[in-house]
Amino acid sequence: MGVRGSVVVCALLAAALAAPAAMAEQGRWRVLLGDDGQASASLFSLNSLTIGSRALEYRPLLTISCSGPEWVQSLRLRDLVGGGPMAVTVQLDGRGGSESWETTTRRGTLVRSGKDGVARLLEASRMRLAWSNGFFSGSGEAVFNLSGIDQAVAHLAEACGDVMP
Repeated sequence: MGVRGSVVVCALLAAALAAPAAMAEQGRWRVLLGDDGQASASLFSLNSLTIGSRALEYRPLLTISCSGPEWVQSLRLRDLVGGGPMAVTVQLDGRGGSESWETTTRRGTLVRSGKDGVARLLEASRMRLAWSNGFFSGSGEAVFNLSGIDQAVAHLAEACGDVMP
Protein backbone atom coordinates (compact mmCIF):
# COMPACT_ATOMS: atom_id res chain seq x y z
CA MET A 1 0.00 0.00 0.00
CA GLY A 2 1.34 3.38 -0.90
CA VAL A 3 1.39 6.61 1.02
CA ARG A 4 -1.98 7.59 -0.50
CA GLY A 5 -3.64 4.45 0.83
CA SER A 6 -2.15 4.96 4.29
CA VAL A 7 -3.39 8.53 4.30
CA VAL A 8 -6.89 7.39 3.29
CA VAL A 9 -6.98 4.81 6.11
CA CYS A 10 -5.74 7.33 8.69
CA ALA A 11 -8.14 10.01 7.46
CA LEU A 12 -11.10 7.65 7.67
CA LEU A 13 -10.14 6.60 11.20
CA ALA A 14 -9.74 10.22 12.27
CA ALA A 15 -13.08 11.14 10.72
CA ALA A 16 -14.74 8.22 12.48
CA LEU A 17 -13.53 9.51 15.83
CA ALA A 18 -14.31 13.17 15.08
CA ALA A 19 -17.75 12.86 13.50
CA PRO A 20 -19.93 10.30 15.29
CA ALA A 21 -23.08 11.82 13.73
CA ALA A 22 -21.90 10.64 10.30
CA MET A 23 -21.61 7.05 11.51
CA ALA A 24 -24.25 4.36 11.23
CA GLU A 25 -24.47 1.24 13.35
CA GLN A 26 -24.51 -2.02 11.40
CA GLY A 27 -24.77 -4.54 14.23
CA ARG A 28 -21.47 -4.17 15.99
CA TRP A 29 -19.86 -2.72 12.87
CA ARG A 30 -19.44 1.06 12.90
CA VAL A 31 -19.85 2.35 9.38
CA LEU A 32 -18.67 5.78 8.23
CA LEU A 33 -20.00 6.80 4.84
CA GLY A 34 -18.30 9.75 3.22
CA ASP A 35 -19.88 11.83 0.48
CA ASP A 36 -16.60 11.85 -1.45
CA GLY A 37 -16.44 8.21 -2.59
CA GLN A 38 -14.75 6.98 0.60
CA ALA A 39 -16.19 4.83 3.36
CA SER A 40 -15.09 2.58 6.21
CA ALA A 41 -16.50 -0.04 8.57
CA SER A 42 -14.79 -0.86 11.88
CA LEU A 43 -15.12 -3.63 14.44
CA PHE A 44 -13.39 -4.17 17.79
CA SER A 45 -11.89 -7.58 18.56
CA LEU A 46 -13.59 -9.98 20.95
CA ASN A 47 -10.44 -10.36 23.02
CA SER A 48 -8.21 -7.92 24.86
CA LEU A 49 -4.72 -7.63 23.46
CA THR A 50 -2.26 -9.64 25.51
CA ILE A 51 1.47 -9.23 25.66
CA GLY A 52 3.44 -11.77 27.65
CA SER A 53 1.46 -12.81 30.71
CA ARG A 54 -0.52 -9.61 31.26
CA ALA A 55 -3.74 -8.53 29.57
CA LEU A 56 -3.99 -4.96 28.37
CA GLU A 57 -7.33 -3.19 28.47
CA TYR A 58 -7.24 -2.65 24.75
CA ARG A 59 -9.01 -4.26 21.84
CA PRO A 60 -7.49 -4.09 18.36
CA LEU A 61 -9.69 -2.42 15.74
CA LEU A 62 -10.31 -4.03 12.34
CA THR A 63 -11.25 -1.53 9.63
CA ILE A 64 -12.34 -2.22 6.09
CA SER A 65 -12.24 0.85 3.87
CA CYS A 66 -12.72 1.74 0.25
CA SER A 67 -11.96 4.72 -1.90
CA GLY A 68 -13.51 4.17 -5.31
CA PRO A 69 -12.32 0.74 -6.48
CA GLU A 70 -9.47 0.52 -3.92
CA TRP A 71 -10.18 -1.67 -0.86
CA VAL A 72 -8.05 -1.96 2.28
CA GLN A 73 -8.16 -3.97 5.51
CA SER A 74 -6.30 -2.50 8.46
CA LEU A 75 -5.67 -3.58 12.02
CA ARG A 76 -5.09 -0.73 14.48
CA LEU A 77 -2.95 -1.68 17.46
CA ARG A 78 -2.08 0.17 20.63
CA ASP A 79 1.64 -0.44 20.43
CA LEU A 80 4.11 0.22 17.68
CA VAL A 81 4.95 -2.58 15.32
CA GLY A 82 8.13 -2.91 13.30
CA GLY A 83 8.50 -1.13 9.99
CA GLY A 84 8.03 -2.79 6.62
CA PRO A 85 6.24 -6.04 5.86
CA MET A 86 5.10 -8.20 8.78
CA ALA A 87 4.04 -11.84 8.76
CA VAL A 88 0.44 -12.19 9.97
CA THR A 89 -1.29 -15.51 10.49
CA VAL A 90 -4.86 -15.22 9.20
CA GLN A 91 -7.42 -17.87 10.10
CA LEU A 92 -10.98 -17.71 8.80
CA ASP A 93 -13.25 -20.20 10.57
CA GLY A 94 -10.14 -22.13 11.65
CA ARG A 95 -8.50 -22.36 8.20
CA GLY A 96 -5.80 -20.15 6.79
CA GLY A 97 -2.11 -19.39 6.68
CA SER A 98 0.55 -16.73 6.84
CA GLU A 99 0.41 -13.49 4.84
CA SER A 100 2.52 -10.38 4.54
CA TRP A 101 0.83 -7.19 5.81
CA GLU A 102 2.41 -3.73 5.62
CA THR A 103 2.89 -1.28 8.46
CA THR A 104 1.81 2.32 8.01
CA THR A 105 4.02 5.32 8.62
CA ARG A 106 2.42 5.64 12.07
CA ARG A 107 3.67 2.09 12.82
CA GLY A 108 0.66 1.16 14.94
CA THR A 109 -1.41 -0.17 12.07
CA LEU A 110 -1.07 -3.27 9.91
CA VAL A 111 -2.53 -3.00 6.41
CA ARG A 112 -3.51 -5.42 3.65
CA SER A 113 -4.63 -3.92 0.36
CA GLY A 114 -6.88 -5.57 -2.18
CA LYS A 115 -10.47 -6.46 -2.86
CA ASP A 116 -9.64 -10.20 -2.62
CA GLY A 117 -8.85 -9.85 1.08
CA VAL A 118 -12.24 -8.32 1.78
CA ALA A 119 -14.06 -10.86 -0.42
CA ARG A 120 -12.77 -13.81 1.60
CA LEU A 121 -14.15 -12.27 4.81
CA LEU A 122 -17.70 -12.30 3.42
CA GLU A 123 -17.85 -16.10 3.60
CA ALA A 124 -16.44 -16.35 7.15
CA SER A 125 -18.06 -16.00 10.55
CA ARG A 126 -14.86 -15.67 12.60
CA MET A 127 -11.38 -14.31 11.90
CA ARG A 128 -8.24 -14.73 13.98
CA LEU A 129 -5.15 -12.61 13.27
CA ALA A 130 -1.82 -13.34 14.97
CA TRP A 131 1.51 -11.54 14.60
CA SER A 132 4.91 -11.26 16.24
CA ASN A 133 6.64 -7.98 16.97
CA GLY A 134 10.01 -9.64 17.35
CA PHE A 135 11.82 -11.55 20.04
CA PHE A 136 11.70 -8.86 22.75
CA SER A 137 8.38 -7.27 21.89
CA GLY A 138 6.21 -10.37 22.06
CA SER A 139 3.27 -11.34 19.91
CA GLY A 140 -0.37 -10.45 19.58
CA GLU A 141 -3.65 -11.99 18.60
CA ALA A 142 -7.03 -10.53 17.69
CA VAL A 143 -10.26 -12.50 17.21
CA PHE A 144 -13.25 -11.00 15.40
CA ASN A 145 -16.86 -12.16 15.10
CA LEU A 146 -17.66 -11.18 11.51
CA SER A 147 -21.44 -11.38 11.71
CA GLY A 148 -23.02 -8.50 9.82
CA ILE A 149 -20.00 -8.00 7.56
CA ASP A 150 -22.01 -8.56 4.38
CA GLN A 151 -24.35 -5.64 5.17
CA ALA A 152 -21.45 -3.40 6.23
CA VAL A 153 -19.47 -4.13 3.04
CA ALA A 154 -22.60 -3.61 0.91
CA HIS A 155 -22.92 -0.10 2.38
CA LEU A 156 -19.25 0.56 1.67
CA ALA A 157 -19.52 -0.64 -1.93
CA GLU A 158 -22.51 1.62 -2.53
CA ALA A 159 -20.83 4.65 -0.95
CA CYS A 160 -17.63 4.05 -2.95
CA GLY A 161 -19.49 3.46 -6.22
CA ASP A 162 -18.06 -0.05 -6.56
CA VAL A 163 -19.45 -3.57 -6.77
CA MET A 164 -19.30 -5.96 -3.82
CA PRO A 165 -15.95 -7.73 -3.54
